Amino acid sequence: MAQLPGSAFLKGRDRIVRISETKGARVVPAADGGGDPNGTYTAPGATTVENTTFITGLTSAEYTPSPTSQEFFLMGDDGFRDSVGTTMAGELACTAFFIQELDTTSNKPKQEIDAALATIMQSENDPDRELFVEVLTYLGKSGTNHMYNVRAFNSCITGVSESAASDGIIEYSWTFQSRGQIYVGVLNNSTTKIDVYS
Repeated sequence: MAQLPGSAFLKGRDRIVRISETKGARVVPAADGGGDPNGTYTAPGATTVENTTFITGLTSAEYTPSPTSQEFFLMGDDGFRDSVGTTMAGELACTAFFIQELDTTSNKPKQEIDAALATIMQSENDPDRELFVEVLTYLGKSGTNHMYNVRAFNSCITGVSESAASDGIIEYSWTFQSRGQIYVGVLNNSTTKIDVYS
């Protein structure tokens, strides 16, 4: 029987999502693993993205690769189905509480929607408006440095819905659908652990 310590498992709370506006052009990170999830990832610079923020109030973030393939059959091969991969894509299905923006001084809610949700809502009805999404999963410390697994991609917003039970908190759900290349790697955040609420 495998003997895995509890520290070997990654918890859902170790996943955070950071989004940026793209200034109208496709964003490419400064460095990525070239398909290797253990390669080095470096976030894009300020010259290519703006209004970078973390999604607070996030309750789920489920990443799903969604490749497409074309099936084919060949005469004389006994009728077995085969296929060839044609495209690669990824989707990040998210759910968050519908929350208000907090005043940075008093930490009290203002009468406006949280900045990250407002950015997403601006994109929900505009198929040409893309956001750069980074899915960061905390791996722990290497020496004194905090390490994160990263999946990053340019995306559009699809599948938006809101639920508002009379005895519950309003929830907002959507899917980031990738456009273009998906970048992977490990982000070394130096000696500072990322705090989405700071």
